[in-house]
Amino acid sequence: MTIGGAVSETEGLTIVRGDLDATGLPGGFAFGRVGMGSGQWTYPDADTLAVGGDTRTRAGQTPPFVNSGENIANVPANGRVGGVAHGPEITRGLNPGSAVQYGLGAAALTSVDPGNGGAPLDFTGFNTRVEDLSAALADLQRTGTTTLANGADGEITTTWYPGNTVSTVEVREELLVTFHGDGSSALQVFDLDGAELTTQAHDHSGVSFAFENIPAGASIAVNVTGEEIAFRQGWRTLFNGVDVHDPFATPGEFARAATSVLFNYGTATKLSIMGGMGTEVSRTVDGSAQSGIGGA
Repeated sequence: MTIGGAVSETEGLTIVRGDLDATGLPGGFAFGRVGMGSGQWTYPDADTLAVGGDTRTRAGQTPPFVNSGENIANVPANGRVGGVAHGPEITRGLNPGSAVQYGLGAAALTSVDPGNGGAPLDFTGFNTRVEDLSAALADLQRTGTTTLANGADGEITTTWYPGNTVSTVEVREELLVTFHGDGSSALQVFDLDGAELTTQAHDHSGVSFAFENIPAGASIAVNVTGEEIAFRQGWRTLFNGVDVHDPFATPGEFARAATSVLFNYGTATKLSIMGGMGTEVSRTVDGSAQSGIGGA
């Protein structure tokens, strides 16, 4: 796994079978609990990173860290590395004196701690399980239709972790991918042409998704075809007409949507999902407008 560029965090548990290379990062990077994400975090005492090989960072670089609590200085989350550190070690929180576990060999992936007293998890066969599931999903007949069209321009409001900062972003020239279900199937299945998505996304600022006519309690599988797929993530996720992208504003709706949808990139050899684009026009912190943004 290689991490680089203007990125800052990945949510939940990250499993890396080989080496983790973070030499391309300008600064620190968080694994586990994040500032702008779904809110579906690991338990505070869980492993949030497991690396089968070595880690690579630069001398003098603030290395990546594992994080599961509100205090990122030193938190109980942990990480597991099978090999050694080339450069500064990955730390627990931002405390440089508290590194994750190194030199674990095969146990780095065979005894991952889920936290909360759960039994250790073995991820050595995880790829096989995922590949089998991916193939099974790809064979399913679609139950709905997929359309790609220009999205509406406008302002989007989003909340930053831990919930006291609200930002309004002006969004323009997005691509909207709409999945229209049959309204009855317990498993809604859609196809998405990855080559067409990549081509159209190139001329848009981001890609948002809308799921329509989805029955209550249904699961959703989106089979994305193609080998090399690239797009920028948009700002909207519409679920039966409700924008659920903000877990702080619509926590129940967000949780139902987030646990219902699976994108299956079964034939992809390279997948690049980049951050969205927009212009922040205003920001409030604890209800007070911040100066220097959007003319405030």
